[in-house]
This record gives sequence, structure tokens and C-alpha cells, in this order.
Amino acid sequence: MSEIQVKEVNKLTVKKLNASVIGSKAQDKAQDKVIMKIIEFCKQEKNIFEIMNYIGYKNRTRFRRDYIKPLVEKGILRMTISDKPTSKNQKYISNSEEKY
Repeated sequence: MSEIQVKEVNKLTVKKLNASVIGSKAQDKAQDKVIMKIIEFCKQEKNIFEIMNYIGYKNRTRFRRDYIKPLVEKGILRMTISDKPTSKNQKYISNSEEKY
């Protein structure tokens, strides 16, 4: 599985990223916006609840499964405590501070 760098992500590639992250070929503009918001919001370390509140998502399990885990697997987000993925102190940060 190849790692995607955040600096390579821009508005033109979000649709492709959305398909690979969410696994859906149908491109939904709302999902594109959610992915972009997560990447932008995580320029600084954020925990799952901060991200969920910002996006307006309520179901933590589904949010983690549908968005956070795939973004971490693709290398777009990284965990601050990588050896303990389920830590209550876990935070997420975008892999690059460059704007895109």
C-alpha cells in the first residue's frame, strides 16, 4: 500500500482520495468536504472528539472506521501515540504542515 503525502493532496485530488479512503466510486461532495476539513483541522494535534465536534459527527466508532483509520493507513494523518492506537490520550495530526 503506497503512502500518500498530505502535501500532494489538493482540491483536484480529493475525489480520488475520497474513493480510496471511503472505498466508494460514487463521489459525494459532502464526503470530499469532510476529508478536506479533517486534513485542514488536524494541522495541529487534535483528539477524536475535537475532530468529531468540528465535523459534526456523533458516532465515534463509525467516524473512526470510515474516516480516521483510512486516513491514518494512507499516511495522511498520523497518530501521536502510534504504539497505542486506542489510547485515551491519542491525538491525530496531518503529516505535512504545507498548505495545498
